Amino acid sequence: MYRTSTLSNGPSRARIGVSHLSVPLAWNSDEHFGTRGEGKMYSMFVALQTTNNINDSHIVTAVDRTCTDVAFTDSFIFENQPVDFQIEIQLYASRTDGGDSNQSLKQKLTRSFGRRFGTNYKTSWLSDDMMPFDPLANCGEIVSNGGGGIQDSSNNRYFHLLGRTTLTLSDAKPKVGIYDLHLSPNAANYGPPLYGHIRCRIVAQPNSVAMPLLDGILTIKPVGYDCLYQNMRCRLQAGVLRCATNNSQHSQDQAILHIYINKVGK
Repeated sequence: MYRTSTLSNGPSRARIGVSHLSVPLAWNSDEHFGTRGEGKMYSMFVALQTTNNINDSHIVTAVDRTCTDVAFTDSFIFENQPVDFQIEIQLYASRTDGGDSNQSLKQKLTRSFGRRFGTNYKTSWLSDDMMPFDPLANCGEIVSNGGGGIQDSSNNRYFHLLGRTTLTLSDAKPKVGIYDLHLSPNAANYGPPLYGHIRCRIVAQPNSVAMPLLDGILTIKPVGYDCLYQNMRCRLQAGVLRCATNNSQHSQDQAILHIYINKVGK
């Protein structure tokens, strides 16, 4: 058999999906059930960063004491990730008394920093081949806000980093999991009260599931049987070796022999 050109000789890479992101809020009873005054209100978003890519959610507005959690409905896909991938989730918030337009961070930054800077910034960071980037540190230096943060100059508003967590392959599971959110020292000054946790679902699909790993001609003799399968056209994909006669009209979807490759397989 020969290895197809779609996969390398190393461990299979994977498509990683992150969804069902939410952050529980820790309002005290007086704040949550109180009726006096308008109370505090925030806008929030999350940014997800790998070694060569960064995606952000849409902004969730009108986060106030009536909210028990903040749910981000966006789903994020990271293609061709190595087995030792890391996805850092960063949570940002801004104090506000009204609604922001439902834009992505990419749109807000391009509009906020002016035409000349926005064009250069979009080219250098927001292109398809993004480099590793810390939004808080870089934007803090650029806008000189004194404490670090992302500025929306259209309404003189800053988004401050509240906390972050890192996901790896060991976190991948079918169900939503709960992960520790490492809070920034001044998180309480810039966002709603947090429990220090974030919920999300992370799943991984190896590339070998979606495309063949090996493809070629084999002669197969089953253990304990007298029969011999010669010149079988075989393809290894998703842990199954599917075989059909080389001169038959059977497609791989209608293979006459299936051999499952697993830890106990021989």
